[in-house]
Amino acid sequence: MGKRIKIFFAICIAVFFVFLVVEVVWMINNPEAASLYIESAEQGNAEAQFQLGLCYKYGGKGLKRNNTKAVKWFLEAAKQDHVEAQYHLGFAYEYGKGVDRNDAEAVKWYRSAAKQGHADAQFHLGLCYANGKGMEQDNAEAIKWLSKAADQGHAEAREALAHLTH
Repeated sequence: MGKRIKIFFAICIAVFFVFLVVEVVWMINNPEAASLYIESAEQGNAEAQFQLGLCYKYGGKGLKRNNTKAVKWFLEAAKQDHVEAQYHLGFAYEYGKGVDRNDAEAVKWYRSAAKQGHADAQFHLGLCYANGKGMEQDNAEAIKWLSKAADQGHAEAREALAHLTH
């Protein structure tokens, strides 16, 4: 019975990834979707705001890459507690993508997403604590956040944790 369950789950995962790839290809190649996202985003839909931010960040759905517009839409979604938008906003502030680089703002948004369990945000927040980036350096807090990310299978967090604790 165990072998059948493993095969079943493997098939389910394969089907999921096929649908995911099809959706991503559709999103990239469907400029009409941008107008739907824009309309919904302007009406305050957090998911549409986030998706529109991604379209501007990576260039998709007929929209050209524009980090400033990406940040605008990530901010709108992040203010509504959209965890992925909060993470992307933290990344934008940390690396100066579409906004002036601001480590304290990056930490603010990473922390918001990290508290909601976002592994990448936990990892970046842990690194900020480890390096004193945007805050006082604090190894205990760095280990706390890196451990949370590592517990979710985040490989880079495990590596950073190994360097911090040895």
